[in-house]
Parts: sequence; C-alpha cells; structure tokens
Amino acid sequence: GFIGAVCGIPLQKLKYKGNFSHEIRVGRVNETERVKKAVEALGDDGYAIIYDDTALYITGKTHSGVLYGVYTFIEDKLGFRFLSSKYTAHNGITEVSIPGDVDETYTPPVINRDTYWYDSFELKFAARRKLNGTGGRADSPYIDSMLYAGGFVHTLPHLAGTSTAPNA
Repeated sequence: GFIGAVCGIPLQKLKYKGNFSHEIRVGRVNETERVKKAVEALGDDGYAIIYDDTALYITGKTHSGVLYGVYTFIEDKLGFRFLSSKYTAHNGITEVSIPGDVDETYTPPVINRDTYWYDSFELKFAARRKLNGTGGRADSPYIDSMLYAGGFVHTLPHLAGTSTAPNA
C-alpha cells in the first residue's frame, strides 16, 4: 500500500481488538470518547483524522467519509497526488511523522461533487478525488453516490408541467 511505499514498512491488518504501539485505526474501531464526539459532529461524507490514546484514527460518519479520510491522509501526510486514473505522483518523502496533536475534521460544504471529465468515471479515481456525483457511479462500491431523480434524470420539463415524461 501507500504507507509501505513511503516507509518500507508493510502494515498488518488485525482482526482483533487491542492496544498496540503505532496503531492506525480505520473506520469506527475502538473509538475513544473524544473521537466518537468528533465523528458525531460530522456531516455526510465528513471525516476525522485524530491522534488520541496511542492510536491514529481515520474515521467518518459514513463509509464514504472514512474513505475520504484515508485518501486525505495519503495525500496530506504521505505526499501522494492522484492526478489521473492512470497516474499517481509522489513527492519523494521516505519518512512520515504524525504529530501527536493531530485533530482534523472536515465535512464537504457541497453535497454533490462531480466533474464531467472522462477520467472521473473510473470508480477508484473518482473516490480518490472525493467525487460523489451520479455520473455513471450510482452503484459504486467505493462511494455513496448522490441520486436526485433516479434513473430518469430529464425531469425539468416534467416539473415545469410542459412534458408528459413518466415519473421515475
């Protein structure tokens, strides 16, 4: 993964609960009260990156929020940039130091985030760029997509009373 590429240290995925040194907890795992409180204050797709009680938490209120938190960590702390679906750049750092007082929370101010660039239709890249629009990604396993009008999106004439288009 990305951490192994930077530090040369392979991560171990643990399926049991416990306290370990240098632990990164992704998702809603063994949260401290401080982390729980921060997560509850988040909006949809919001994430928290918090160091508390010997562990770094990367979490969110929704699955998308957790994923966006992970990709933000990879970008901001590990120096990666997701420039296209085929090209990821790295700034060359080989040592990562996370301050013990890291306490970052973020909720996107815009509900629907999308571009109509052909590359953003690739699901992993769209998730890495934190895009959640309906541009063909409604069934994405990576992100919670926005669906305003279901499968039939040409609703404006119908809403204006100038069309006989079916409701979908």
